[in-house]
Amino acid sequence: MFHEKETLIENCLFGVDINPNSVNICRLRLWIEILKNSYYTSESNYSELETLPNIDINIKQGNSLISRFDVKQDIFTHADKQTLDIYKLNVALYKKEQDKNKRRELKDSIEKTKGRFRGIAVDPLKKEREKIDKLTEKLHKLNTDNLFDGNRSRKEQEKIEKKRNELVEKINKLTEQKSKKAEEYRKIYSNSFEWRFEFPEVLDENGNFVGFDVLIGNPPYIKEYENRQAFNGLRNKECYQGKMDIWYLFADSGLKLLKSDYYLCFIATNNWVTNAGASNFRDIVIRTSKIENLTDFGAYMVFEHASIQTMIMFFKNNSQEDNYSFDYRCLQGEKLIHKNVLNLLMGIETENSVLLSPTINKEILNGKPLTFNTDENIELLNKLEAKHNFFIRKKANKKLKIKSELGQGIVAPQDFVNKASAETLDYKVKIGAGIFVLSQDEFERHKFSKKEKEIIKPYFTTDQLQKYCGVNENKYWIIYTKSNINKKDKKTKKIPLDNYPKIKKHLDKFKSVITSDFKPYGLHRAREQYFFESEKIMVLRKCPKEPIFTYTDFDCFVSQTFFVIKSDRINLKYLSGLLNSKLIAFWLRRKGKMQGNSYQLDKEPLLEIPIYKPIDNEANKIAALVDKVISQKQHGKDSSTNEKKIDDAIYKLYGLTKEEIEIVEGKSTE
Repeated sequence: MFHEKETLIENCLFGVDINPNSVNICRLRLWIEILKNSYYTSESNYSELETLPNIDINIKQGNSLISRFDVKQDIFTHADKQTLDIYKLNVALYKKEQDKNKRRELKDSIEKTKGRFRGIAVDPLKKEREKIDKLTEKLHKLNTDNLFDGNRSRKEQEKIEKKRNELVEKINKLTEQKSKKAEEYRKIYSNSFEWRFEFPEVLDENGNFVGFDVLIGNPPYIKEYENRQAFNGLRNKECYQGKMDIWYLFADSGLKLLKSDYYLCFIATNNWVTNAGASNFRDIVIRTSKIENLTDFGAYMVFEHASIQTMIMFFKNNSQEDNYSFDYRCLQGEKLIHKNVLNLLMGIETENSVLLSPTINKEILNGKPLTFNTDENIELLNKLEAKHNFFIRKKANKKLKIKSELGQGIVAPQDFVNKASAETLDYKVKIGAGIFVLSQDEFERHKFSKKEKEIIKPYFTTDQLQKYCGVNENKYWIIYTKSNINKKDKKTKKIPLDNYPKIKKHLDKFKSVITSDFKPYGLHRAREQYFFESEKIMVLRKCPKEPIFTYTDFDCFVSQTFFVIKSDRINLKYLSGLLNSKLIAFWLRRKGKMQGNSYQLDKEPLLEIPIYKPIDNEANKIAALVDKVISQKQHGKDSSTNEKKIDDAIYKLYGLTKEEIEIVEGKSTE
């Protein structure tokens, strides 16, 4: 057993981590694993304990996402290949060598060889150096040509001097740029990891990168808005896009490090299948690999100290199969226990386990989210799609004079003082104090002028906006300043903010913590004001139990916690009834974006809802029922009877049978 483990760990296991402590812990755990089965070579006198292999060379420290060389890049000349043979031999010898001095010599030799390989890298500053050399040559020629000629006129001499100064200025500027770029490059690549030659075991006899058989990982989960620095040097990668998670880059790199027809297995967040920020990664997976298995743990928290919904994904590095089926497993329900997870992993079908064999069609799924359904669900969903005759517009259509009909709420990073901003302000202001968003008490205390109140708008939260209807009693106000509020008017040359002295004085207190693109007086994204005025539907983005769409006909400004639907092409009360119906909840659960059992109503699923626009008479009947529901809710009465009437009317509009209604309402076995 000792020698079996030794062979596996010494020859088959390799690892990389950016954290040196993680690397040391991994090495230690592998050594301990071998020690469990260690033995003495002479049992009679216990004279010599079997020596442990030098496995530290297999577990390395570095940034595995950053490399100077692509793994497919042919970088070795004939001479380099001879050096490569020596490099491979030294690595093999190092693993067995027990003499400390010889081991040190071998490691020094290995590092020198790797340094030589790194030297093959293309000079990233080549263009800058060439430009500086050309300008320096011109300057040298100018100085040489005019060294002994003292017969020029003063005007000619001034002209030459001017040219000399221009050249010197350009050289200095380029030199400064080169130094800055060199420093940036040094920072990015200071900890780079060169897969191309770091593990000689996965190189063939000619030095070509062959790849690994299996790649396993639990990558870090980092959003760019949480840590922009973590993405430095990665924004030029094929997989990169805004609003992504860094683990997509790890999985993409992993697929590129595999041999053809071999496997990658990750545990990571489960929302990549529908997340807009994962569209590049999703397309790479569909295009370059075959999904073998997806095991989604739903609302069960696999990691004890992290409230992250996760999934195991198992991909084969294979781009040949255009159509195939795979093993999909998903947990459903809220109060899930360990037993539910074991049943799922063993493929035991229960009321909490969904076991499917979805079909992947590469051509159809390109650029699309991934959703998985039973056969009977697919038939019903296709039927709903066939009734889809109204499309919410996400962009303005100038020809038809239609404004955008879907928009996100206001992005105001500095709505209130948080702990971090309180520290920056030396706790001169309490945590929770308003910056761009003011409480009723703060609003009254400032005694804003009539002019200032024109740009302070009623601000609503989930406390006032419920399913179907909202209460027109805001507890907060938002300073709704756009990006140009502190710019001079071209005609009058006056700064508009001068008309708002109390607002200016208030925001000046928070200059040091306001990070808006239009700081310190403008919101980060103010949005078009018409979105928040008069008739509209507010959409709560994260809904734990059911989708929540709120009809409002009063000015209602909201944060990015909401989306807003606004249209003059469809009866919005009818649309409120449709969107709040059980039928659309069914569609969103099967075809939208889910976080476990919670609905994630982002732009993509909202734009894909199969909205049917009936004739005015039918729309008006449902709108009248919505009026009754709103009135009952506002007066604290039970509205369930009228909500059921709305559901029944929607079923009829979409032509559902009794059996299909039972599927929607969960009365049949899926």
